[in-house]
Amino acid sequence: MRGLHLLHPELEKKANQLADLCKARGLNIGFGETLRTADEQNTLYAQGRTAPGSIVTNARGSDYASMHQWGAAFDFFKNIKGQEFNDTAFFREVGAMGKSIGLTWGGDFTSIVDMPHFEWRGFGTAAQLRNQFGTPENFKKTWLPAIPAPEPKGDEHMNTQPNTPVRDEPSEWAKTACIAAVTSGLIAGDGQGRYGWREPVTLERLIVILGKPELDGFVKAARGNI
Repeated sequence: MRGLHLLHPELEKKANQLADLCKARGLNIGFGETLRTADEQNTLYAQGRTAPGSIVTNARGSDYASMHQWGAAFDFFKNIKGQEFNDTAFFREVGAMGKSIGLTWGGDFTSIVDMPHFEWRGFGTAAQLRNQFGTPENFKKTWLPAIPAPEPKGDEHMNTQPNTPVRDEPSEWAKTACIAAVTSGLIAGDGQGRYGWREPVTLERLIVILGKPELDGFVKAARGNI
């Protein structure tokens, strides 16, 4: 599966950002595999073990061990026929650009170096995703598309700052933590997919949020952006 639209919305955004950076540098990048099913990942895992070929992955599909299965990884190549994977300098340059926008580059892996690979760890590693969400299907249910802001309706749509409407989308730096809060039930919507990201938070509720172990990493990340 090769469509960037199959990726988590945050990673899709970063992939398009990477494409723009490559274009500005005159680097002709192409995108390969994005999302993989468990069967597809198991087939790759069998290669070099129970099937012909060399070992290319240590991630077993039935364990949901590949970030590709979570919509959190994509492969890329040099989009010039005959030169797709033989230009180390190209992969190093693109790798550095991807890292500069918050992606993890497979060229830095130590077990199996994977230079044509990027992944996004906004929610953690594959093991951490499995511990929190169980399956990729459950994870995908948390993917929130952009929601247009509703028309303000008097004071009920205002927060504690005068004349400031409640926002239906969190700030970019806070989005990962907000989605985690929705998933864990700390933030409840209105049944129509809208969430009051700017609603006042009571001291009691803040204590609950900060005390949630599964949110600890997101809280620390948020603190670093305040």
